[in-house]
Amino acid sequence: ILSISTFEHIGFDDEADGDSGEKIRRAITACQALLADAGRLVLTVPLGYNPALDALIADDQLQSDRAFFIRRTGRLQWEPATAEVALDCRYGSPFPYANAVMVAEFGRAAA
Repeated sequence: ILSISTFEHIGFDDEADGDSGEKIRRAITACQALLADAGRLVLTVPLGYNPALDALIADDQLQSDRAFFIRRTGRLQWEPATAEVALDCRYGSPFPYANAVMVAEFGRAAA
């Protein structure tokens, strides 16, 4: 399953009550349950957009199998970054939209 810039909207851009971070964790678990035994879930999320998601990432609460981060250095230029550097980037500044992105990979949740 591949999700590109979608999970940051869960519980954040809607009118539903509840904690966005908890909804995101539940959505990840639900997607993991859909995976075949060797299947993978890959998410990309912009940093600095949803504070609850940023907090989960900063506190290592997403429990991904692996994650990497990139930050924007020019209009069309990106470079690898640490989680700390990426989390310090602001959404929408100095460049429009995402200035840092996390790519995370998850396997099937343990039964």
